[in-house]
Amino acid sequence: MWRNIGYVPQAKLSAFAYTVEEMVLLGRNSHMKMLQQPGRKDKEIAEQCIKRIGIGYLKGKLCSRISGGELQMVLIARALTAQPKLMILDEPESNLDFKNQLIVLETIKSLRDEEGISSIVNTHYPEHAISISDKALILNRDGSSVFGMAEKSIIETNLENAFDVNVKIKDFYYEEKNIPVYFRYLLHWE
Repeated sequence: MWRNIGYVPQAKLSAFAYTVEEMVLLGRNSHMKMLQQPGRKDKEIAEQCIKRIGIGYLKGKLCSRISGGELQMVLIARALTAQPKLMILDEPESNLDFKNQLIVLETIKSLRDEEGISSIVNTHYPEHAISISDKALILNRDGSSVFGMAEKSIIETNLENAFDVNVKIKDFYYEEKNIPVYFRYLLHWE
């Protein structure tokens, strides 16, 4: 099962003194037998994933000495080394600054679009779900739920019911380098 599914937990500071390469290489465990050491192919795959995620500048650093955003990217690279068909990400953007949240969200989208890797993302940020989701599941406090295409599920009334706040969703269009850009933004107030 773990050869097909990559799991990315919430980034928490690591108490273990693994280097970034060692942490990413741990993702190959599902392809090894018990007590087997990683081989040349495993190391090449880990190196490719480090490059794919864009964290080559972290090589050699201890995971206990990098930022939360950097650690989150390391954990995504680790999950990718299993060469999964599906990624499960538990609040991948939590405790990150705005820039690192955007980097993580863009990485999830590019893995879907460029690598064909599906993702299940648990998030408490509806605006993030709006920006990356094809389908969405909203779990309400009363035990009910809403599931369907994201643009039909992540709507004002469903969010108001789920979070007990007033919500307005706005669409924005602009051009960047002659490319039209469209995104939805969520506004909320008490």
